[in-house]
Amino acid sequence: MTFPGRHTPQGPRIDTAAYPPAEQVAQWESHTRTHVLGVRCHSATAGTLHAVQRNCAAGLMRFAELRVSPHAVERGAAEIAQEAAPQAVLLMLLEGEAMFGQDGHWVTVVPGDILALRSRAARPRA
Repeated sequence: MTFPGRHTPQGPRIDTAAYPPAEQVAQWESHTRTHVLGVRCHSATAGTLHAVQRNCAAGLMRFAELRVSPHAVERGAAEIAQEAAPQAVLLMLLEGEAMFGQDGHWVTVVPGDILALRSRAARPRA
């Protein structure tokens, strides 16, 4: 998260450009599962996923800054069941476009949209 005039805390970060195209989606899914929540991704650009994610925390709140190429993100029963504890997640896309699906409901997310999710529950809301 960037706050004008303040130090930006550095946390875990991934840039898929550091990986061969065949590994980009798997690396993105692994990082996101560890630092945000479990997802499955499908790139809209022939298997490559150009994405940067930076994570930081403030107390019990965790933040993820996302910049991504077009892709689809899905949370199925397997990903939801693997969550250790109930949580609420707010995602704000800064660049790119994504389709997000959970429990059969899909939304398109564009820069500036905030996506609100409850873990172990149904519909994404943009």
